[in-house]
Amino acid sequence: MPNDLTVSAVKPAPPISLEGNAPSRGFEAAPPAAASPSYPNPAMHMDPALNLVVIEFHNAAGQMTDSTPTPRQLEAYRQTMRSPNAPTPVPTPTPQALPDK
Repeated sequence: MPNDLTVSAVKPAPPISLEGNAPSRGFEAAPPAAASPSYPNPAMHMDPALNLVVIEFHNAAGQMTDSTPTPRQLEAYRQTMRSPNAPTPVPTPTPQALPDK
């Protein structure tokens, strides 16, 4: 099977000089980015009234952009918990130690 691929030789790249502040070849250095506060993304917290973990996603400014469950779903959970027919939470069983042999 013939191979039509040809590779031509090229000259090596010129060395890069790091002396001075001006980059070579007409490139300009980007200005340093402004320091911004760091926010964990996503952030999780426990809603103790609902016994649910809420996951929140934030933008670079730290504003919440999305959450799971959504604010609408959280309000529906709250409404259900306030209703007279709200289900009673089942307590989580405590793990029992195994007897020694």
